[in-house]
Amino acid sequence: MANRKQRNIFFILNATTCLTNSGTELIGLSTKDISLLMALFAIFNGIGRPIFGWITDKFSTQNAMYLSYGLIISSAILILFANEGDVLLYLISLNIFFDILV
Repeated sequence: MANRKQRNIFFILNATTCLTNSGTELIGLSTKDISLLMALFAIFNGIGRPIFGWITDKFSTQNAMYLSYGLIISSAILILFANEGDVLLYLISLNIFFDILV
C-alpha cells in the first residue's frame, strides 16, 4: 500500500497529466487556465475530504463507497458530453472526479 507521500506525488502527476491533456485538447484551454484550475482543484480537494469523511462516519464505509462509485461514474459520463469551450461542464466533472477519487 502506498504511503501518504507516494499518494500525494501520484495525485500531482495524475492531476497535471489529466488536466493538461484533456484541458488543452478537448476543451481548448490555455496552459494559464489549466494552472488556475489546478489550484482550484486543490481547494476543492481540501474541502471535499472532511465532508466525505463525515459521510463515511455517518452512513458507514460501504454506503460511502457506493456514493463514491456513483459520483465517479457520473463524473465520467459528464466529461463525455464536454465539447470544446464547455469549461463549466469540464470544471464540474473533474472537480467531482478528483475530490472523490483522490
